[in-house]
Amino acid sequence: MKIQASLVKELRDKTGLAMMLCKKALESSQGNFENALDFLKKQNKLVKHSSSSSKEGVISISIKENSASIIEINSNTDFVARNDKFQNIVKEISDKSLDVDNLEDLFSTKSSNGNSIKNFLIENSNIIGEQISLSKMKKLFFPNSTIVGSYIHNKIGENMGKMASVVSLKIEKFDNDVNLKQDIQTYADQIAMHVVASKPLSIDEANLDKSFIEKEKEIFIQHAKEKSDKDAVIENVVKGKLKKLFTEVVLLNQFFVVDNNFTIRDFLDMISKKFNTKISILDFCRMEVGEDKK
Repeated sequence: MKIQASLVKELRDKTGLAMMLCKKALESSQGNFENALDFLKKQNKLVKHSSSSSKEGVISISIKENSASIIEINSNTDFVARNDKFQNIVKEISDKSLDVDNLEDLFSTKSSNGNSIKNFLIENSNIIGEQISLSKMKKLFFPNSTIVGSYIHNKIGENMGKMASVVSLKIEKFDNDVNLKQDIQTYADQIAMHVVASKPLSIDEANLDKSFIEKEKEIFIQHAKEKSDKDAVIENVVKGKLKKLFTEVVLLNQFFVVDNNFTIRDFLDMISKKFNTKISILDFCRMEVGEDKK
């Protein structure tokens, strides 16, 4: 059976495999495209997809007028994560993420080759020879009276690295003074750097996960009971432990990595006075490659 060159090319574009291999697969399946794909899978020519094997990769940030997107795209090895082709794939998907609100919508968005991002990832996995997977996405939205800071740690490409964060600062009296914006932008970027380094779980105590607090509290009570049976002593010990915990995991309570003489709350108060306007943290997001797989 003669196999049309256009069909071979279509299979080549779909899988990224050699033309001769694609032709052989089509010949073995009498020109049936789907059966040819099955043939390649059985021959172990296509990359197997297993999220557990994709622990390397990058975090990428994209920011536009009133939103920011932060995504994690994984590869099997750090070598591929530093490859230009991989990083071009990341950039395209990161740019597309600004136009959608969640991961599910991003997967169904059309890529530059007309296929969905989901299929785009599969195709490029076969071209590169490693699984490429989009594992996380977080979208931040903010009003016009906002300055957005970002920071990328272990940067290995344009707007991408091994860890990254985005922080939005709300400015109560917002004007278009360029110098003012630049100054506050510098501080926003510094707070984003702090977020990467200090791993806060929430902006303030009120937004800290209640189940997390209760779990930690139970541990503190158990430890306190091992040293005393007096309720007043146990209560004071637990109160002290919780206060220390909030200093460690609540962003406003953490000591600023740029100058540990101040907490983040102190720092915001200080720059609010400097610029004669209230400056507060509206939202933040932090991601680290492979964080959920450790």
